[in-house]
Amino acid sequence: MTPLNTGRHAGRAGTRGNGLIHKRLEHPVRKLVRFPRAGVSLLRETPAVLHRAARMYGLSPAAALRRLGQLYARRFTPQQAFLLGLFDPSVTERELDSTISNHTLHSMQELVNPRAWEQMTEDKAVFYRYCESVGLPTPRLYAIYFRSSGGRSRDQRRLEDPGEWDAYLRSIAAEEIVAKPAWGS
Repeated sequence: MTPLNTGRHAGRAGTRGNGLIHKRLEHPVRKLVRFPRAGVSLLRETPAVLHRAARMYGLSPAAALRRLGQLYARRFTPQQAFLLGLFDPSVTERELDSTISNHTLHSMQELVNPRAWEQMTEDKAVFYRYCESVGLPTPRLYAIYFRSSGGRSRDQRRLEDPGEWDAYLRSIAAEEIVAKPAWGS
């Protein structure tokens, strides 16, 4: 990352010049050089995403590629743009300008949350426990599932197999339950 930028390019972090000082964001292409494995993955996924987007939205391959150029300039990966429906030609420039890519969001978060806090701020299970310990209101956490070792209920009971999970979830007096990965969204 480069230092704070208040010059000609300030405000290009998805907020379009609102007077705030922003870190100048590293473009994803530069990451291809620094992280070759990510570059290979990006190059591998792009043709398939373009093909799916063209079929889904009735775009010509050239139109899908043009749209990808617009989206990539806003720092969206092809996969994220596809999952958000941004290849849809009915999505306006204004809507694109108001949508922030994961890359831009993470760069902006680094201004507020130092990288040393990443484990606490990005892992929902850890962050939930922290919020709970300092008295911040949070949604009720019913259980945590671990791929390698089953999981734990709110009262720390082990939940090992699908039968135990089924019985536990049926015992909860909740009309709705949201399942989310600990990392990501």
